[in-house]
Amino acid sequence: MHRQAPIVGFLMKRLCLIAYGILALSGISPGMAYASQSPLPHRYMAGGTASSSAAIQELAPVQVYAAPQLTIEPPRLLPDLNSPELGMGGGKSLSERFAEALTSDLSYMKEVRQLPAESSAASTWGARHRKPLVLSSLNSNAGWSLGSDSWRLRRSDGLDLTLGSAPSRAPEWGNSARLGGIALSRSLSGGAVAENEWQYSVALGALDYSTVQGTGGELVFGPTASDSVIRYGASPQLTLESQVQVASDLLMTGVGGEYSLNEWGAWTAGVARATRSLHEGWRYRVGYEVSLMDTLQLSWVNEQRSGGFSDLTRYQDFAADAGRRRNLWAATLPLGRWGDLRSSYEEISADTGAVKQYFGLTQQFWYSPNLRVALKADREFVSGDYGIAVRFSVPID
Repeated sequence: MHRQAPIVGFLMKRLCLIAYGILALSGISPGMAYASQSPLPHRYMAGGTASSSAAIQELAPVQVYAAPQLTIEPPRLLPDLNSPELGMGGGKSLSERFAEALTSDLSYMKEVRQLPAESSAASTWGARHRKPLVLSSLNSNAGWSLGSDSWRLRRSDGLDLTLGSAPSRAPEWGNSARLGGIALSRSLSGGAVAENEWQYSVALGALDYSTVQGTGGELVFGPTASDSVIRYGASPQLTLESQVQVASDLLMTGVGGEYSLNEWGAWTAGVARATRSLHEGWRYRVGYEVSLMDTLQLSWVNEQRSGGFSDLTRYQDFAADAGRRRNLWAATLPLGRWGDLRSSYEEISADTGAVKQYFGLTQQFWYSPNLRVALKADREFVSGDYGIAVRFSVPID
């Protein structure tokens, strides 16, 4: 113990000298170091200076710094998806683009839009179709697509191939028939054809009566038939057309055209002759269609046919009569997200008097991505019959 005492004393002296040297190098005198142990602030310490206070504060275990002030910008509205700068939508709302993308040619649409066989003057030019699933580039409509009853191939050069059951193409003054088989067309569209341009459509198969009421959903096919259409643009306003329908004991040929008045609408007219077994007849049809303020569409069709006339539309229910006269007035009002509201009045008369006086009102729209609603109300004044229907359809992909 006595030997360790001198050693401890020696070490203590050395530590004191080291501490004194450190304080001297820091510019702090031993007196100030002693004073810094006082709990009073430095301004109350004897001999304290500003530099010594700053040096002592640096030795403190807790340092106080000024917190930086963060600047947060105010919230900004997201860009409009419909703006032309983004190149999306083309001025249409999301719901309108969604409804347009889902507009389809499913089987339930065919029944809603289909007119009775006697009044099947409506053509398929103005029919709106959904863009179905396309097995090709997302930026192009070309490629194979699956419809409700058929496969369809579209090519960028205008070629259109359909395999399965689908309505044939027909001019405004003609009638279309539903055929199960193969159909080929090129650049066929409604409206005027460009000058010196040719368009054609050929369909070959069997008459499809599966969508007729009373079949119970079964596949019902008739005889083999064909339907062909050729269109030629004689001038920017005038389009010439022809149609030929062939079936067992039936041959129907027709010629006509369409004359465009630009913003004043368009006139259509055609004459057709048909022979079936021992019967022969003619059909004359003229029509006018105009769009008012780019919203309301008005149309009128007048038809006169002789008793022996028959085409593919009347093939199954053909019966020789004394002929018919027919007038059809229709108005279509686009409702955007809620589809189109269409009203029509049809009057068919014979030499004996009125045969039919029909008024109909239809509307169909997509209520949600998986639910389509179709509304229909009609009244037949001659027989007194009327009907109201609401149909809910869920597509199954």
